[in-house]
Amino acid sequence: MEDVLDLYEEAYDPRYPTICFDEKLITLHADVRAPQKSSPGQPERIDYDPKLLSEPANEDEFLPNNLVFSRYKVGKAPEGVTSFAISPKHMMEESMNEQIDKEQDGRADFDFFMGSWKAHNRNLPERLKGSTAWEAFGSTTVARKILGGLGNFEEFTIDFPSGPRAGIALRIFDQKSQQWSIYPADSKYGFQSQPMIGAFKDGRGEFYSHEPWEGKHIWCRVIWSEITATSCHWEQAFSADGGRTWETNWITDFERID
Repeated sequence: MEDVLDLYEEAYDPRYPTICFDEKLITLHADVRAPQKSSPGQPERIDYDPKLLSEPANEDEFLPNNLVFSRYKVGKAPEGVTSFAISPKHMMEESMNEQIDKEQDGRADFDFFMGSWKAHNRNLPERLKGSTAWEAFGSTTVARKILGGLGNFEEFTIDFPSGPRAGIALRIFDQKSQQWSIYPADSKYGFQSQPMIGAFKDGRGEFYSHEPWEGKHIWCRVIWSEITATSCHWEQAFSADGGRTWETNWITDFERID
């Protein structure tokens, strides 16, 4: 409240306009067409498609319908614009549209994975060598949102037969490209600076990176699938021939525990 009172005391500056927010739930509107009065055999006709008003207002002025406004400073305005009147209906529509845009732009792709999980893993230690000797072990994972939903942070512990290993995964959503960048790290190999990049489509997420492996660069692919409220499937594969063939080397099935 003190900030609002301080703003009232500031001198008028035409470079920085005032936005007036209606403190009562009353919509400013006018009839697009004038109502038609009733006549014998014909009821009164009223226009049900009103238009919003946006007439300039100053700090000493009350707009129609006995509205009182609070003043908030915004950035530099177009030439000749000093203030605005915004109706509650308009504010509600803008808020709803913004929420819909957020839900549809991909930032919620990993919402299914937020929380605590246990997992069963199958790993192929000897990769790109034609091996069929798999090992199995468990793991636990906790994931949470960061950056207001534009990212998430996963911490996990894997119970390898040789001993436990801790790790993390940082995922960041790019609103322009509509893709995720994923940065993994663990207590054995450290931080991987080359991110995996990809997106979800029709409930399936595919992510790729070009990374070094035993002296040469190979393609790595991760797939998220079979997603439900309590389970999901993850698998990783390598390709040494530019993506023509793939060898799956890690399979994880998650089960929610919270």
